Amino acid sequence: FPSHDIIGRGMKEEGIITTIQGFMLTSVTKDQRWKERYDDIPRLVETAAEKFSKNDKELLERFKLTSASDFIKANSISWLVKHILPSGGLAMIYGKSGTGKSFFALDITASISRGISWCGKKVKQGKIVYIAAEGVNGFRRRIQAYCAHHSISPNELAFKIIAETPDLTKDNDKALIASIKEDGGAQVVVIDTLAQVSAGANENSAEDMSMVLRRCQNIQKETGALVLLIHHSGKDDAPGIVTGK
Repeated sequence: FPSHDIIGRGMKEEGIITTIQGFMLTSVTKDQRWKERYDDIPRLVETAAEKFSKNDKELLERFKLTSASDFIKANSISWLVKHILPSGGLAMIYGKSGTGKSFFALDITASISRGISWCGKKVKQGKIVYIAAEGVNGFRRRIQAYCAHHSISPNELAFKIIAETPDLTKDNDKALIASIKEDGGAQVVVIDTLAQVSAGANENSAEDMSMVLRRCQNIQKETGALVLLIHHSGKDDAPGIVTGK
């Protein structure tokens, strides 16, 4: 019986050691290798017990029960852009192709990066990581146009661009998280577009898109940033994942 399996059933460490060593004593062959393994059982059991204890503690912390009075006292929403974009979680800019979603995303996140108000709304300054997974050259021209319109240098934008397309149907979120952390983190991670980072997934499949969104949530959890998704409606205006069809 593997020690981790017995621990999982709730047996105490001392009992596990005695049980496993008891099984070993029934062996006919008791050579040097047998002795080494026999003597190593307490260490192996202790290691397995520590692993399960850590996992149990993490689960207890994750699924902590909160009283109603404590729950309603929780901090109110913190905003990056007052009443528009929160300081965490997932958000989506959604609409037809060619309606200016990327322009909108650049304009509002550039205001965040500069710490200036946006359309009269108070803004909290922060760093932006922009994943330009669709139309890299077009996005480059938009940045140039934004800087020219506002008479600023690109150096005044706290912007970092990822010009490669990650595949979030696979575990590319781990590499993204590592890169963002290596660069000092971010307050907003823009994914432009959701369709490009989920190539091959059926947008109307709850199973396919749930997997992609879980990885987006993992990016948010590990970086603490707001993950801002840009998503096209279908050619026939079908709402797709917005309704979870």
